[in-house]
Amino acid sequence: MDRSIRLASLLGLVVAVGCNGSTEDTDTDSATATESSNTDATTGKSTGTDGTSGTDGSGSTGTGAEFVPIPARDIVLERVQANQAVGVDIAKDGYWVEGKDRSSYLLQDRLMLLRGFWKVSANWQPRKIRAHLTVTYPDGTVHEDDQVVMIEEDSFEGDLKRTFYFGLMPEQVVPGIDFEMSLWETAPGYEGTDEPNPAPVIPLDGPGLVGVENSDQMMEVVLVPFNYNFGDCQTTPDTSEKTMQLFYDYMYMQDPVDRLTIHMHDPVDWNTELTNFNQLNEFMSGMRFDEGAGPHVFYYGLIDACSGGVGGAGGKAYGIPNIPPEQGQAYQRVSSGLSLSNNVEWSAETFVHEVGHSLGRAHINCGGAAGYDPTYPFPSGEVGEWGFGVIDYGMRHPTVNKDYMTYCHPTWVGNWAWSKLYPVIKTLTQWSYEAPPAPGDDIYGGSLLVGSVYEDGHSTWITVPGSILDDDELSATDSIELMAGGDVVASQRAKVQYLPDNDIKQVVIELPENFEAVTDFRHVAGDEAKTIAIDEVSMHHQSRAIRTK
Repeated sequence: MDRSIRLASLLGLVVAVGCNGSTEDTDTDSATATESSNTDATTGKSTGTDGTSGTDGSGSTGTGAEFVPIPARDIVLERVQANQAVGVDIAKDGYWVEGKDRSSYLLQDRLMLLRGFWKVSANWQPRKIRAHLTVTYPDGTVHEDDQVVMIEEDSFEGDLKRTFYFGLMPEQVVPGIDFEMSLWETAPGYEGTDEPNPAPVIPLDGPGLVGVENSDQMMEVVLVPFNYNFGDCQTTPDTSEKTMQLFYDYMYMQDPVDRLTIHMHDPVDWNTELTNFNQLNEFMSGMRFDEGAGPHVFYYGLIDACSGGVGGAGGKAYGIPNIPPEQGQAYQRVSSGLSLSNNVEWSAETFVHEVGHSLGRAHINCGGAAGYDPTYPFPSGEVGEWGFGVIDYGMRHPTVNKDYMTYCHPTWVGNWAWSKLYPVIKTLTQWSYEAPPAPGDDIYGGSLLVGSVYEDGHSTWITVPGSILDDDELSATDSIELMAGGDVVASQRAKVQYLPDNDIKQVVIELPENFEAVTDFRHVAGDEAKTIAIDEVSMHHQSRAIRTK
């Protein structure tokens, strides 16, 4: 059996029509309402799954004459949608949808669900209708698939069984493929009626491009497990195969990637009190350069802190890099979160959320999130359209599911976020192919002094490779005065960014050429100034070598 037909059969058994976005097994009767079969490409006659022609496996109409399918009557195909996490209409109102009018990107090498939506006429008689899908490849090869559905009323996007649906496996999803879908009667009785106008085919004017991008979308994450040992809390995080598979599945399904790699780092012992995830993030920001990670790599720390939160948070990111991404902001592609062995789904959602910050996304408001993105199109954080999980085959409700950058549950991704992240991941993927810089070359554009100023006034500091992108980012109130033996050798306005939960102010300057002579520095914030000795700074700006794969 063709692998795409096998997928369609599986999809017939996994339908999510409830409001919680989870998958539900259908009963035997409802599952048999949808049938997959093959079509003889030479005769155009449909065949049952047992290889016999006709809809009842008999090969005849019951009168001794073989039934020859005719175009379906009293029904039209309104649109066809491709879905790899978010629905993208590729044909609508009978015609192909041009790229400029589409809601988002379609990726190559990623499983794709194709769905046909119908509308019946006022005099519709419930019966089985066969949908025929033709996919033509650039080399001229043709993939054909059929599905028979018992139709009683108009289609409904939230129920797979009330749409025609076909699956294309990742290797079948390539740029340049065309599609056409048509509807056919499965039994005699309508031969004497008029030919339908318009015909039950889409696009009406001939095959159209599916619109698969010539994409290459890869994400690489280093997951760092922290063994926590402080006071009465001695823990190791849950990195079991089952939990890590959940982490992988949640991120792969919700981000526009065709490849996701999660490397498991050797465990790191953490023997001091953890009061804020920023402690882990600052540590990993330096470590990523010491270990030679490329600018495209994300670091994520996982820790069991014997509580449901650290400093009131379940996770945190080390800032939000700009979009489009810059190599000089690699130091901010770091985040961390809790490992909750009794709620691994929540831990996996936190993983996706915090790495989402590292991709450049701010919070989305559904109540409670600080610093949310005001450009998000849905005020309550809902995703806005039906989603589809390419791993669990579950449908996601458009209003019950909220964007994964909210604090709500359950979460998913919508077209707006998918479109925002596609070019980000494309750029990161391109960086991953670049050869390590030659000696003397600096892909990071300089070095930075990065400070974390906490609400109680204390601060911690680190140096890393990196650069400030634009003078417009510099603060009018915060500056750093660098001193050598009591003399001010440089004074710079600082870039100031509040971390996603707004409880830490990140203060950044570019290191001057004479930084090696600096003995201490002063952080000036308005009328206040605090002096920090240089030996209190964790130095990593000279770790510039990038490991080869």
